[in-house]
Amino acid sequence: MKNYLEQLKYLLGPEPADDDDGTGLVTARAALLLAISQADHDESAAERERVLQLLKSRLGMPEDEALGLLEEAADLLDRSVSLYDFTRDLRRSLSPAERLKLMEDLWQVAFADGHLDPHEEHLLRRLNDLLGVPQRGFIQAKLKSADITA
Repeated sequence: MKNYLEQLKYLLGPEPADDDDGTGLVTARAALLLAISQADHDESAAERERVLQLLKSRLGMPEDEALGLLEEAADLLDRSVSLYDFTRDLRRSLSPAERLKLMEDLWQVAFADGHLDPHEEHLLRRLNDLLGVPQRGFIQAKLKSADITA
């Protein structure tokens, strides 16, 4: 039994370190925003710019730090096998209102290029479930973000 648990832990990978300064959460947020921009396999300049704007405005980052964070998030996203790696700590650490705000940001990235691709919407639904945002909040975030980007 012990051997099985050790194998399972190995396959799942190491637990993320708890960051007192919240860096893991910031990187996870950036990775999710980036994942939405890449969901339709055609990351537009408008989507990438929207991700950058959201990182700068929501996190109060200067542009050079936000660009560095995007590079780090892209690397983590490429190596990740599951979006659960990014949503687990966000779900535990963010309040329901903060998770709803994150969903609004994710929708804004999806709408940034003026076209909502079915792959983007599918990924948004998965992330919504992983983040534990109620369906009503999911729809409200979509409508609010559509108005903002229109």
